[in-house]
Amino acid sequence: MDEWTPAILTTLVRTALVQLVAMGVIAVLLRGRCQNQPGTCRWFCFLVLLQGWTLIPLTVAIPWYEPPPDPVLLTLAGHSPTDGWSVESGRAGWPAAGDEAARAAGAEFAAPSDDAVAWRTRFSAGTMVAARAILGIWFAGIAWVTIGMVIRYRRFASRLKNYTDPCAAWNAEWQSLLEQHGVRRTIRLLVSEREGPMLCQRAAGPVVVVPAHLWRRLSPTARRWILRHELAHYLRGDLWKSLLARLLVLPQWFHPGAWWAARMYDQCAEWLCDRFVASEATERIDYARALAQLAALRLPVHAVGSCAHSHPLVDRVRFLLANPTKENPLMHRALLLAVAVAVFVAGTVRVELVAKDGIHTKESVEAKVDELDQTVAKLVATSVELKEKAAALKEQVEARISEAKGMYEAGNLSDEMRRCEAALRSGDQARQLDVLAGAKSRGDEGLVLLGMLAGHSNHQTVRRNALQNAFRVGVGAAPVFVYAFETLPDEDRIFLAEQLAKYSTPECIIGLGALVGHAGPEVQQAAIRSAAASRQRLLLFAVIAQNVKDRPAVVSKLVEQAAQVQGEDGLVALYALAKYGDANLKIKAVTAASRYEQEGFPVLVAAYHAKEPAVRTAVVRAAKAIGGDLAEQGIRIALADPDAELRQAAEKALQDAAANN
Repeated sequence: MDEWTPAILTTLVRTALVQLVAMGVIAVLLRGRCQNQPGTCRWFCFLVLLQGWTLIPLTVAIPWYEPPPDPVLLTLAGHSPTDGWSVESGRAGWPAAGDEAARAAGAEFAAPSDDAVAWRTRFSAGTMVAARAILGIWFAGIAWVTIGMVIRYRRFASRLKNYTDPCAAWNAEWQSLLEQHGVRRTIRLLVSEREGPMLCQRAAGPVVVVPAHLWRRLSPTARRWILRHELAHYLRGDLWKSLLARLLVLPQWFHPGAWWAARMYDQCAEWLCDRFVASEATERIDYARALAQLAALRLPVHAVGSCAHSHPLVDRVRFLLANPTKENPLMHRALLLAVAVAVFVAGTVRVELVAKDGIHTKESVEAKVDELDQTVAKLVATSVELKEKAAALKEQVEARISEAKGMYEAGNLSDEMRRCEAALRSGDQARQLDVLAGAKSRGDEGLVLLGMLAGHSNHQTVRRNALQNAFRVGVGAAPVFVYAFETLPDEDRIFLAEQLAKYSTPECIIGLGALVGHAGPEVQQAAIRSAAASRQRLLLFAVIAQNVKDRPAVVSKLVEQAAQVQGEDGLVALYALAKYGDANLKIKAVTAASRYEQEGFPVLVAAYHAKEPAVRTAVVRAAKAIGGDLAEQGIRIALADPDAELRQAAEKALQDAAANN
């Protein structure tokens, strides 16, 4: 959740600012003209409210600038066509070996002090706590607003039960109006003391509520105008549209601009319904008088229905008396909608200028090959160090296990050890868990207890808890895993592999490599999958490969898994296989590199100098599949190879490609 917290808060701030700008645009463009085109204005407000839900912006990456060169790769030597795709890199651009002052200055600049690092850590932790608190308040605000809307509706719905049916004359006016507009659905007319007139929704269907006090004072014509206004809300679906507007406000409940847009959205609906009621000038004057009577009664306003008096009547009267019956020409409305869409897109779509794809030229491929060489060299060096450490660790582990077994055979057991032994023999899970609870705090003896419980308990829960407690002990718990491994069932060995892959300590990396080397096929496959899902997958692949290099079946599984890895790690793995693997591995790596398209060229470069014709065939076939000028250049070089067997392999690959097409 921590990685999402800053992203969500940043997005909320961004959408809030976009909505604020949109409000300003509405105020500038529609000031004094908003009443002329309420339909267009309503669409504008809807897009503004919808902006608040774009919590995940659409990012459009535009290749714009040349990628910055790696300082290590600033100078590359030239290559002749006879060299094929080989790479030789120079280092002429680096400082001389004796330039210690420059090195020291660079190191001093690059390495922050311990105090600075600690301060940054504390600042980062404090900022994250504040961010989580703000995010919690945001979620609480959404819940509070939602609950408030539900409570208000339930209270109003309970009052609806007390409203009465109208007299015959009032009901006849309403039914006549429904028939006139072809409404077949039953919409009841209810009479209250002072609430309404308004259209509202209840479980049984829509109803129109009118105040008895006002209804007695109005003429039949005025009553019909107001009823037509409420009927217009029904015909337009304004109840559900207004509900949608309230839901769109929720992510920006703290933003006054969002609530302003929601009110403007409903205000435009009122204007449109008023236009529906009175189209002629004389009708507008009489209808405006009826609205004035509504204002004089000062009836309560509710957010649960569409009210004839739910917005400032002065603006509505001005609209009735001063504006035409139709909106402005199509060109004006299209202009406003275009501005609205532009504001919406500006807040929803994030344009990101990125470096141009540099894997399209010979020089950039050479630079990438050199970079991959360095990465692979570091992996090899690290794996060699781990191999040396594994040998020392193996001696230590075997010595500690031998010492523990000697104590057991000599009968030099403490009371706790005897209690553990008795619990194991009893087969009672509760007793074994009780022994397990105190094992972690008993030092070396506790490790022996964990090893016995993990290796000999007949309960999976006890075995796995013992393994997890050993991980909490730290690097000194390696004997527990080694001792327990021989007796663990396969499902627990898989569990152990998954746990080892989660940690980055050398002991865990060594342990996973050893586990793959000694386990059966099912456990090996699961362990390799766990390694592929790890952040340190490349190092794990290298260590596992060292442990299984003499077992082709396991190596094949490892290669298949490595070929499925995406991104830069996958490219490094394929490059290493193409450079150091046997012919079969090179072919697999080259074939898998085709999915990287232009970025897969370094893998083809690594495999190009293999002496096996089958590899050359695979390289040319992959280059043909990738295509492009650089691929064609490589194919021409392959066809001109001095080795006749390799030339024939390249020609055969082209013939196969032509036949398949």
